[in-house]
Amino acid sequence: MDRYYLLSIFSAWGDLFDTMSPRTTGMGGTCVAFAGPSWHGRLPDGIKRLGATTETLWINGRIQAAGVEDLQIVHAKQDQFQLTPLSEWGQPASTHPSPFPPDLDRRMTPEEQVENLIAPAFYTRLSRLIRKIPPQARDAPMMRRLSQIGFVPSEEFAFETLSSATVQAMHDAVPEAQRTIARAAQIPVMKINNWSLPLHPRRFETNYLSRAVTARNAFWNSLAEDVIVYETAQDRAGESLKGTNQYVIHFDQEHVPPVNAFWSITVYDSRRLLPANAIHRHVLGDRDRLRLNPDNSLSIYIQHEWPGTANDSNWLPAPKAGFDLILQLYWPKSEVLNGIWRPPALMRIR
Repeated sequence: MDRYYLLSIFSAWGDLFDTMSPRTTGMGGTCVAFAGPSWHGRLPDGIKRLGATTETLWINGRIQAAGVEDLQIVHAKQDQFQLTPLSEWGQPASTHPSPFPPDLDRRMTPEEQVENLIAPAFYTRLSRLIRKIPPQARDAPMMRRLSQIGFVPSEEFAFETLSSATVQAMHDAVPEAQRTIARAAQIPVMKINNWSLPLHPRRFETNYLSRAVTARNAFWNSLAEDVIVYETAQDRAGESLKGTNQYVIHFDQEHVPPVNAFWSITVYDSRRLLPANAIHRHVLGDRDRLRLNPDNSLSIYIQHEWPGTANDSNWLPAPKAGFDLILQLYWPKSEVLNGIWRPPALMRIR
């Protein structure tokens, strides 16, 4: 690799058990075997074993891109990542079918997918998944509680065979759980100048609500040593962000984000999608040709309308409606990790 990359590897239960990046793996190529907990055997020479805690994994991969014009190069880098069954190792690459179920509407966000699951579909799928991915020893008390109402991991679990009172209670629990998870997602673990700082705990243990919040957000976070992610939907005064207003993030010369890799600011709409804009610009960072102020400080302008020629290079277009900002520091330096460096508040220009 000739640029920053990050692979965060999660178990099926959302635990983050390993990362691969220049910080941990370096810039050279490597071969790693993901071995499930029940696998026993000998790997070919030159392959490092990575012991997975569940049979199913989630790999969240990121590769640095320097703008839209750089995407073709990044796609070529992506093509160099290959997942191969061990039984096919050393043979010509073969194509495998998409892992997505044929009835999955991929136009919907993960949050919308879950919100549209009615009680029978949710509990039936959960039962089958628990059968496929066994709970851990620490989950035994919860599994005993579930069995008391007739919910057991099984390929043949039938929601309709439960008592009418239990069925009604489980129907009522679905929207209530969704509201509980949504409320918990709005409570930041830490807040700095109206930026929230969600951090992955690495292991959730029996904190099921935190696990659900993280799953709802599609495992957004990685280890702090690899990337620090600040999020905000408010300006300094605590008012919600709207693209019809004008905002600025100002970094003094001595307080530009300190990183070993790079930093970036991305704008997302209310659905956590990249909003369309005429110049196809969704992110700005230290690899862009940003214009410094006369005192070598840096100002980033966020608004819907064009800010004029003088500020165009530092303009991050926002949708007219509400939006969120994500400030990401890749491979942050120690002053970020120990809290000495703090992100400046987003200022509204009156």
